[in-house]
Amino acid sequence: MLPNRLLRARRLFIRNVTITAPIGAYEHEKKAPQRLILSCDVWVPDTPVYRDSIDEVLNYDQIVEVLKSTALARHHDLQETLVAEIAERLGQLSSVLAVRVASEKPDAYEEVEAAGVEIWRFFYEESAS
Repeated sequence: MLPNRLLRARRLFIRNVTITAPIGAYEHEKKAPQRLILSCDVWVPDTPVYRDSIDEVLNYDQIVEVLKSTALARHHDLQETLVAEIAERLGQLSSVLAVRVASEKPDAYEEVEAAGVEIWRFFYEESAS
């Protein structure tokens, strides 16, 4: 069940941003960047959009920029560390209530489609009722 605050929220999503990024804890992973697939959901208040203008909403460009720039900023040993950093940066965008961030390494294992991690973060406190 969703927290009360998210029952009247708008969910924005970005799926399968595929980049080559410096990630991995093993020595062979540190020698070359790997293919990485990033996805996220971002919840914002479901406020009315009166002018049909991009100025009234959270721009998808900002979300994609956070995904890409965080993954490419430095070497991350762990996907867990990367998704936590992405989640915190997304939480700093205007009006963000919550995020879900997922990372997948599709080439981690030959016999596996992908190995990955997903994290959720909430950026508000429920009021006591």
